[in-house]
This record gives sequence, C-alpha cells and structure tokens, in this order.
Amino acid sequence: GRRTGDEAATDNSCRFGHAGPLCGICLDGWAPSLGRCIECKDTGFTYVPGLIISAILIVISVAYYTASWSPLLEDPDKPENRLLAKIKRYEWEKIRDAMRVMI
Repeated sequence: GRRTGDEAATDNSCRFGHAGPLCGICLDGWAPSLGRCIECKDTGFTYVPGLIISAILIVISVAYYTASWSPLLEDPDKPENRLLAKIKRYEWEKIRDAMRVMI
C-alpha cells in the first residue's frame, strides 16, 4: 500500500515525499515538480494575482493597439497615415491567415 508522510520520513531509502519503485511516486499531499516531489500547501487564492496581472496586460495591449489606430481616424489622407493603414491591413491579413491555419 501507499506510505504516509510519517512512514516516508522514517524510511531512508527515498527522499521525503517520495515512494515506490526507484522512489518515482509522490505520496499523498505531494506533487511532482521538475523530477522531485514537493509538498502541496493550501495557498488559498493563488490565482488572483495572475488574473489581475493578465487583466492589466490586456487593458494595456488594447489601449496601445487602439492608440496606434488613432492617426488613421484623425486624417487618413496624410501620406504617413496611408503607409500606416497599409501596415495595419497587412497585420490583419497575417492574423486572418494565422486564424485560418488554426481552424
């Protein structure tokens, strides 16, 4: 049967948290990470900072992309804006082609 953490701690054949043939199995309450077993801890809301950072990055990306289109909206007939329009059209064509490949 499976050994508990207490049993593994008293058995010197495997590193703490490991069990089984060649010590390749993680005990209950332990998880594999980079070839070792690490203890699972109740960390609560660990995903919240990641969600906040992701939301901030999305807002910044949308704001940047929207700002990059603003010269086209102001005066699309300026020579530099015509070039920018061609670049944007090319970007959208690349995105569209990439989406077609994924579908």
